[in-house]
Amino acid sequence: MSEMHLEKKVAAHNAIGSQLWKAVVLAVENTAYPQKAVTAQILPKVSDIFTASENQRLASKFHPPEIIWQALLILSLIGSLVAGYNMGIEKKRDWLVVIVFSILMAGTIFIIFSLEYPRIGKVSLGDFEAELMILRKSF
Repeated sequence: MSEMHLEKKVAAHNAIGSQLWKAVVLAVENTAYPQKAVTAQILPKVSDIFTASENQRLASKFHPPEIIWQALLILSLIGSLVAGYNMGIEKKRDWLVVIVFSILMAGTIFIIFSLEYPRIGKVSLGDFEAELMILRKSF
């Protein structure tokens, strides 16, 4: 999806969100007093919807830098070259090198993909998201 197309979608989303917020506030304002206390409880929930939507939009923009992907490729090639060259000279397979290389490559790829997709992997960005919310509320 192109950046321009995405920006149009975000603008349309924000326009619909603005209309929704105005309608909910108007509905709460037009409610009689005894029920107003109950209907006013919907306002924080609607706000949570907007917050979740904004978090998703921001999360889609954060990706590891290109240098990390290049380093992963170069590290894989160099490691493969060293392991293959060593085994080619000795004319036998060194299982320790094969196992260590496989574990290191799998671990590196796992960490990078966990950073790329933090909601799926083991890496948590909860503190980072909390700071973004504090920053957002300050405006």
